[in-house]
Amino acid sequence: MILALPPRLAAATILFTPDLSHNLTQAMLRIGTWMAGQAKFCALYEKPYWRQAGLSGQAFSQQGPMGEIHDGSNNNQGPYGLTGFVNIPAVQRNHQQLLTEAILSQLAVIYGKPAAQPTTFYYKDWARERFTATQFDQPPMVEHPLYHPPAGQTSIWDGTIHFAGTETADQHGGYLEGALISAERAVMNYQETPKGHKI
Repeated sequence: MILALPPRLAAATILFTPDLSHNLTQAMLRIGTWMAGQAKFCALYEKPYWRQAGLSGQAFSQQGPMGEIHDGSNNNQGPYGLTGFVNIPAVQRNHQQLLTEAILSQLAVIYGKPAAQPTTFYYKDWARERFTATQFDQPPMVEHPLYHPPAGQTSIWDGTIHFAGTETADQHGGYLEGALISAERAVMNYQETPKGHKI
């Protein structure tokens, strides 16, 4: 079996029988899930009016709820949208309506008044998703972690379970590239497992 859940989420939500070792469990719990504490928005518009004004749609801000914004549109046809990440710690994101209003106000400051009136607005707080984050993922990470397999183990139980997922990658952990690297490692290790141990 290839386990692609973040190690912290796996340790907090799966009952392993027999029990994992204390050292492995603690190592799994210490590996923070990079995107777990994040929140993202997407505002859709009928036209990419910011492009028509010569703007790329990309912005980084030190003020307001959003830290980074990108043009999330299709290339030559709709939907057209601005998307980005909320730059407020998870524990302070308790009032979604107020946060939505603040996001739309910030968009209007950066891109002009039409940005405050999207045709559709989406907001997703991954810190509140029980299949994404644990209570340990609520505090913000101040820097990107150096990821690696938990306790240096890429598999357990004689190769019955292989760890994958971007938080177990030795390179590019936390990113899509890390997920691909860890998946390739898990598949190769699985294929090399003696036949008597395959399930």
